[in-house]
Amino acid sequence: MNKRPHRTAPQEMVTRGVFLSGNEILLVQLKGERWYFLPGGGIKKEETGAQALRREMREELGVRATSVRAIGAVENRFAERYEVNLLYAGRLPKGAGTSQENHLVFSWHPIASLQKVRLFPKPLTGAILKWHRDHYPFVLTINHGTYS
Repeated sequence: MNKRPHRTAPQEMVTRGVFLSGNEILLVQLKGERWYFLPGGGIKKEETGAQALRREMREELGVRATSVRAIGAVENRFAERYEVNLLYAGRLPKGAGTSQENHLVFSWHPIASLQKVRLFPKPLTGAILKWHRDHYPFVLTINHGTYS
């Protein structure tokens, strides 16, 4: 019997931060793009998700993230890739938002108008708004999500 080899999509574990200041949320975009994502990045083998988020904020913003706590997870399959996003809420110093990396642009957006922003993955918007209102953790599974 001739079996086809099993192919798996490239997999990545990432950490994402939900940072609020007053009634605003910090979002990031790649320079020149019109869509946004949450700050964060890849988790190294020796790190927890919270440690990775703190490291990413030092690298990307030059600031120390504090009060980092888990709030949810997003399993996302898109464009032949599979990623698991561990989401954390945390605090940043007042005035944080100046990128230390040339390809990233950080900006604060009113949480009340988050649905008007092109935040990816798309279902994350509703989950963040529900978490902000109810303070319950969440888990999302998104199949065939796209960044278009």
